Amino acid sequence: MAMDVGADLGNMNESWWYPAASVPGELYEDRPLARFVGVERTAPHSIIVDRFGSRFVNEAANYNDMQKAFFSFDANQYSTRHLPCWVVFDHQYRSKYPVVSIRPPDPDPDWLAVDDTVEGLATKVGIDPVGLEDTIGRWNRFVHDGHDRDFGRGMSAYDRFHGDPAAPHPNLGTIERGPFYALPIHVGTVGTKGGPRVDLHGRVMHVHDHPIPGLYGAGT
Repeated sequence: MAMDVGADLGNMNESWWYPAASVPGELYEDRPLARFVGVERTAPHSIIVDRFGSRFVNEAANYNDMQKAFFSFDANQYSTRHLPCWVVFDHQYRSKYPVVSIRPPDPDPDWLAVDDTVEGLATKVGIDPVGLEDTIGRWNRFVHDGHDRDFGRGMSAYDRFHGDPAAPHPNLGTIERGPFYALPIHVGTVGTKGGPRVDLHGRVMHVHDHPIPGLYGAGT
């Protein structure tokens, strides 16, 4: 309707992104339910990796910005380099923190990949085993040093606020005690950022950069 009267549009390629997970069979209004992934990526003993077994983002960063790393384009493969991706964690995490809809005392569900070894887990879900082993080894060294030298996870007050205040470090913990787990992470969105462009007074702007009389916009 706004375009019909000449409104300019902005941010149409953007959204409020968030990392999502789904439990097979869970529906909301007859459609698959997406669940926000929060503690799974911010608490100790977990990392996010792509199919190469590599980390590619500060997992504890704000959900909207960290999600943008998922869209990195690989010109050689002509695909998004970091999708699909998984949260990988170990028994230390599983015994303390929730995973989507399950709690630490609950039995492992069928939809959660698990294996006694890192190599076995990687093979099950399609991650490069050597890459994952190398990444976990590097991560564990960072944990022992108390500093994530790749992405700075846990350096900001924001990161630490969303971690575990009772842990030795709110966001850092080794991944070394089997069994090991992998939870698929998907691109989620809670809404668009696009729409009619407005000025500082909320007036919708025409494509020729003047306010459209009587038309206003509000929201995110």
